[in-house]
Parts: sequence; C-alpha cells; structure tokens
Amino acid sequence: MPIVEKKPVVVVSEHLTEVKVNVKKLKNDVSGLKDDVKELKELIMKLNTNIEEQNEVSKQGWLW
Repeated sequence: MPIVEKKPVVVVSEHLTEVKVNVKKLKNDVSGLKDDVKELKELIMKLNTNIEEQNEVSKQGWLW
C-alpha cells in the first residue's frame, strides 16, 4: 500500500479555496467565450446575407 503524505487541514482548506476561485474564473471565461461565439455566429450570418445580396446584384447587372 502506498504511503500517503498527510497535510495539515489548513493547507488542504487553502488549496480547496484556491481551486474554487480558479473554477469560478474558468466558468466566467467559458461564459465570455460562449458570448463571443454567439456574436461571431451573428456576424457570419450577416456576412453571408451580404454576400448573397451582392451575388443577386451581380446577376441582375449581367442581365442588363
């Protein structure tokens, strides 16, 4: 059976507090990334719409 190093409760408690803070930061980062992805999707949709509109204008120009 491996020997497990025993640490004082205070050290473990401090470590858990640090982990909780890091998890909270990561959750905020993920939330921010989700917002960025949503914004990028909207921009891509607008870009695609603009491209389609330009294609229609080009087609109409060739018909004249």
